[in-house]
Amino acid sequence: MRLKTLLVVALTTGCLTCASAQITTRALNNSTAESASLKLDRILQDKGSKSPKAEEVGKLELLFKEDFSNMKKGSTTKPDMDNPVKDESISYVYQNAKPEFFTTKGPKGENWGVENAFSAGGAVALYGTVGRLTTPILNATKFSGGIVAIRFKIRLVEPMPADNQCYFGIQAAETRNMSRNGWTYLENYIMPNPTTEWQTYEYVFSGGGPSTMYNMGFESKSELTVLIDDLEVYYIDPFVSIPELTGHTDYTGKTFTLNWKPVEAATSYLVSLNKIVESTGPQQRELQEAIFTDREVKGANSFKVTDAESGAIYNYTVKAKKGDKVSLKQVNPTIIFDMEIPKAPENAAFNDETSIKATWKAVPAAKAYNYYVLRKRVAEKDGPMVITNENYSDVLSVDDEKSEFTVDSPDPDAKVYHSQHYLKGVNQYGWFVRYGVPYSSYICLDAWHSFSSYMENVATLQSIPMDLSKDGGKFTLSVKYHGGEVEADTDQGKKMVPVWAIVALFTYDEQTGKYKQVESFRSEDIPVDAWKDYTYNFTKGTAKSIVGIFAVNGPTNLYVDNLKITQNYKAGDEFLDRIAMVPFTTETEATATIPEKWKGSYLLHQVVALRPLLKSNPNDSTSSLERYSEISEVHKGSTAILKPTNWEPFTYTYNKGCLVINNPEGHSIRVITPSGSLVAQPSNNKQITLQLAKGIYLIVSEGYVAKVAL
Repeated sequence: MRLKTLLVVALTTGCLTCASAQITTRALNNSTAESASLKLDRILQDKGSKSPKAEEVGKLELLFKEDFSNMKKGSTTKPDMDNPVKDESISYVYQNAKPEFFTTKGPKGENWGVENAFSAGGAVALYGTVGRLTTPILNATKFSGGIVAIRFKIRLVEPMPADNQCYFGIQAAETRNMSRNGWTYLENYIMPNPTTEWQTYEYVFSGGGPSTMYNMGFESKSELTVLIDDLEVYYIDPFVSIPELTGHTDYTGKTFTLNWKPVEAATSYLVSLNKIVESTGPQQRELQEAIFTDREVKGANSFKVTDAESGAIYNYTVKAKKGDKVSLKQVNPTIIFDMEIPKAPENAAFNDETSIKATWKAVPAAKAYNYYVLRKRVAEKDGPMVITNENYSDVLSVDDEKSEFTVDSPDPDAKVYHSQHYLKGVNQYGWFVRYGVPYSSYICLDAWHSFSSYMENVATLQSIPMDLSKDGGKFTLSVKYHGGEVEADTDQGKKMVPVWAIVALFTYDEQTGKYKQVESFRSEDIPVDAWKDYTYNFTKGTAKSIVGIFAVNGPTNLYVDNLKITQNYKAGDEFLDRIAMVPFTTETEATATIPEKWKGSYLLHQVVALRPLLKSNPNDSTSSLERYSEISEVHKGSTAILKPTNWEPFTYTYNKGCLVINNPEGHSIRVITPSGSLVAQPSNNKQITLQLAKGIYLIVSEGYVAKVAL
């Protein structure tokens, strides 16, 4: 699983609260929001669901009643069309009503939302080809399951034209405090067309949260005048709680296990499984076929499915039974979106230690594969070991080119900010950037994406899953940052806003099958005119860990250099280092080139199957599903020793353009520019003296690189 999910987790913790709070809240684009609020998911016309009766679900407790008594002007036969309920000065469509027309508000004073609404003598009239009434934000969490019932009276002023095409709908969403992203959509009902007689409609919604919104309205070919009155909202204390689904486990393709948390005093459970055939519609409702419905399970809170189709997409719901009472099912079924674990690569051809060609068996539903070559490294003695060491001296663009952009001369058009790509020309493969790009000899992350998308698209540098379990999970990450600041709109008006960095650790949760954030640090003091070193001490590493650096807060660049991860190892401890990669191949074979410096090493390889995001699951923000094969051996070469932290093949001093390199072991030395041009390749003497012009140079030897500024 890629880290858009991890990123969302990072952004919902306290570490980013201040960052997002600084940004001025902007209303959604008016036309877009109107469209989203009024279309009410047309797909449901063909398959609308029926609401249960509130009294059969549980005990009712009145939350509030709106009798529209403030709408005194006009009458039910002739609404007051001269004074609309909508406040045209408010662009946010869900809270755009004039408050004086209503007797109720949300718990924090939130307004109602309307479209084409008018006063009608103690009722509200919706007039035109489109009409909408949206409740204030409500807290639906008083009782288990967030279950709420809405009752209201409704009628037409004039009979429905015989040839009219229309539909009436009511829907709900948990808005996460009206955040721009991440709404959870709840039930979505098609209402029967009203008549000229008053009728009482009642609908039950579940899964509500602390900021849930309920939205009703119509679209019609002909103009209608629809009256709504005596709207009541009730909490429901359910007779039987809705089980909490915990996802599937033990996936083999042909079999998997459905799981849920037990419900107190439940005597059995009713399990339903559907296969998703197609997904469409504004709210991604699935067209599906039932595999089984309400299969009863007693004495367990899991059920094993057999004879499944490998790679097929399923969803499931569970209801709890307690005597003759049955709970509601989950409003959003849990999706089984998975694939088999690939077999380890086979038939490896080791070509004169310069490349490895491997094949593997196809995985059903996989759309692409990443192929890795790994080098086994063994600690020679107890002590701190560097397991990641990147100074990006050889880093390349996605086009295998060396960038000429620098802090002092950045890309003026930001044309090279690809949404996501793996880094090339690095020591450890599998690291990727999102909304960032390699510069001359460091990484540039563009925090403008974080700022402009309200934290939805955050620029980041992230690792592949790696083993950080040694020393009880304690490890140190050191890095060098250079920042910037620009003038931007904030809650306090225009001001200079700096970029911040967040470093976060994510570990794999075996129960959920996802990575979750367990530790993070935020750095707000990044200088805008110099580089500065930062050190972070983590304590919760595991055998499956991901590290991410996120650029947030200010719409400008964060530059990252000299990234190093150090952890205490015991003599004989192993670390498998990814030294080569073939990304995103659609074939079941790949050839990887072995870096010159690792020839003769103890080599292994692994394949990762990739499956694109399931777009029909709006509440899941993973960008792809990944399944890792077992690691298999290719070549029993040297287990290159993990060198102690302070190991260097050479040391150097410099003064007034004179560079002196101390090379006690007589290693081969190269001096190059950040763009890769060779400056000098002196003999392997134990002391080397070079006269160099002012600039930045890289000294390279034995896989070790030192950066020197003269």
